[in-house]
Order: sequence, then structure tokens, then C-alpha cells
Amino acid sequence: MANSPNLDISYLQAAQAQKEVTTNTALQILDTFAGISSITVVNGTNSLTEEVCQAGLLVLTGALTASATVVVPVPAAAPVKTHDLRRPSLRS
Repeated sequence: MANSPNLDISYLQAAQAQKEVTTNTALQILDTFAGISSITVVNGTNSLTEEVCQAGLLVLTGALTASATVVVPVPAAAPVKTHDLRRPSLRS
């Protein structure tokens, strides 16, 4: 079964039984990305919890006067996909 390239969501197949299962799973994945969570970042290291990261979109706020590092956990059950992406550098 083919999957979408970015979110790894299964496509519906023409002769597939129980299409609602595939559709509902895809909607749950998309709903995860629809959440927004605001995080206040302070100078130094800021470690985020897995629960906070499940919100989907994280908005980092705060007035930095020095360097800050944000540590984002990878859930143990998360599928790992490798993409060739350039990660932007956050500067105060």
C-alpha cells in the first residue's frame, strides 16, 4: 500500500475493504498536527516533554539575552523517516 511522502499516511486503494479505518487513522494523524502549543524559552537549555511535543505546532516565545538550546524528545513508538531538510538556526 502506498503512503504519502511527508506524513507517511496510507492512501486509500480502489478495492480496499474498510476504507473508514484508513481514513480515520489519517484524520487522527492530521489532527495531531493541528494542535498549537506555546512554550516560553529561557536562556540555557530548555527540555520539552513528549506530551508537549504532541501538540503539533510549537510556538517558542521569550526574550533571550544569551544562547538557548531547545531539546525535543523523539517518542519511542514514533516511526523514523529520514529527510534531507535544512534546519534553520534560531538566533536571538
